[in-house]
Amino acid sequence: LGIGAFRDCSNLNRVDASGIEELKIGDMAFSSTNLKEFISPQNITEIGSCGFSGCGLKELNLHNITGSIKDNAFRDSKINTIKIDSIGGDIGSCAFMQNNYLKKVKIGTQSGELQDSAFAYCPSLQTVEFGKGPKKIGSKEFIYSNYLERFVAGEGLLEIGNSAFVAEELFSPGYGYVKTIVTDRKKLKNIILPQSVEKIGHYAFTKNSVLSDFQIPESVTSIGIEAFSGCSSIDSIKIPSGVTEISDYAFKECTSLKHISFTNGLKSIGKETFAYCAIDSMKLPPSLITIKERAFYNCKMQELHLPSSIEFIEAGAFEACWDLNSIYTYTVEPVSITERTFSNWTNITLHVPSTSFW
Repeated sequence: LGIGAFRDCSNLNRVDASGIEELKIGDMAFSSTNLKEFISPQNITEIGSCGFSGCGLKELNLHNITGSIKDNAFRDSKINTIKIDSIGGDIGSCAFMQNNYLKKVKIGTQSGELQDSAFAYCPSLQTVEFGKGPKKIGSKEFIYSNYLERFVAGEGLLEIGNSAFVAEELFSPGYGYVKTIVTDRKKLKNIILPQSVEKIGHYAFTKNSVLSDFQIPESVTSIGIEAFSGCSSIDSIKIPSGVTEISDYAFKECTSLKHISFTNGLKSIGKETFAYCAIDSMKLPPSLITIKERAFYNCKMQELHLPSSIEFIEAGAFEACWDLNSIYTYTVEPVSITERTFSNWTNITLHVPSTSFW
C-alpha cells in the first residue's frame, strides 16, 4: 500500500487483508480514517510512519511483522488492546503515543528496539508484556503514562534507556537555568527484567515510589546516574558482580532501603549514591577502592566495615550518620579522611587490625 493510500477516507471502517500472504503498509496509508477493524495478513513487512495514526481502531491484532513499525505509526488512535505475535525490527519513536484508551499490550517476540517514547502519553495504559526482547527500551518510554502497573521484558533485552520509566517531568525556572523536576510514579509495582540486561541508563527508574519487589539482573554491568533515586519502597538490593562503579545518586533517597548486598568487583561508590537510605549496617566489598563525597550521607547505619582495599574516602562520605557507633577497618595503614567524613567521632569505637599503624 503506497503513501497515503486511504488517507482521510472517512467512510472506511473495515479492511480484510487475511487473503494476502505479505503486505507492506506505507506512510499514512490509513491515517485519519474511521477504520474500526483491520484483519491482518499472516506477514506484514513494514508499517510506515503514521500508517494508522488518528484512526478509529479499538483492537490491534497482528501476526508477524518481519520489519519495523515506524515512528508515529499508531499515534493518536483509539486502540484499547494490542496483541502482536512477533516483530522482526524496531517499534519506532512515538509509535503508540497519545492512545488515550490503550490499557494492555502483549507482544510475543521483538528482535529490534523499543524506541524513544513509543508508549508515552497513554494515560490508561496498565500492562506491557514482551515474551522475548526487545533489544533496548528507549528514553522516556512511558512518560505521562501514569497508570502503568506492570512491565515484563523477555530474554534478549540489553539496555534500559535514560528516563525510561520516569512518570513526568516538570520544568521550573531557576537563576539562569531551567530545573527539571521528576514527579512520583505511584502505580508501577511490578517490573520483571531478564538475565540479559547489561546497562541501566541515567534516571531509568527515578521516583518509582511504589516499586518494591525488584531485582537487578546479575548480567548488569552499568547503573546510571540517579537510576533508582527516590524509589522509596525498595528495601533490599543486590549489586551484580559485573558492576565496578555505581554512578552518582544512583540510590539516593531510597528511604526504605535497608539491606545492600555487594559482590567482589565493585571499585567505586559515587557521590551521594546511598544518601538518605535506611541502611543500618554496612559491610563493603574487599575490592572497593573509592567512596565518593557524601556517598552514605544521613544513613541510619550503626556499624560499618571498611575493607583493606580502600584508598580514598572523600569529604562527608558518612556525614550525618548519627547512629554510627562502630567502625571496623581492615587497612593496616590509616586512610586519609577529612574532619567532615564522620559526624560523631566522640561516640564511635574504631576497631583496627592488631598490626596496624592507626
